[in-house]
Amino acid sequence: MNLNESGIEIFNNQSTIIDNVIERSHEDGIKITGTDKSQMCTAIVWKNSIISCGYNGVLIKGDQCKPDVRGNII
Repeated sequence: MNLNESGIEIFNNQSTIIDNVIERSHEDGIKITGTDKSQMCTAIVWKNSIISCGYNGVLIKGDQCKPDVRGNII
């Protein structure tokens, strides 16, 4: 991805994000949000390259958010 407002956004689910290049996002590279009380947001975020983003490389927010984030280059 290149020159986007946000790179990847995960909202209340169990997505798998592996081996991506996210470059020059105007906001967050990867944003993970867990707010749904009926399920836990347990995304897997491994081995991504996040380069020159405007805000955070990886933003995790919400009480129901417990992602597995490892091996990323930010």
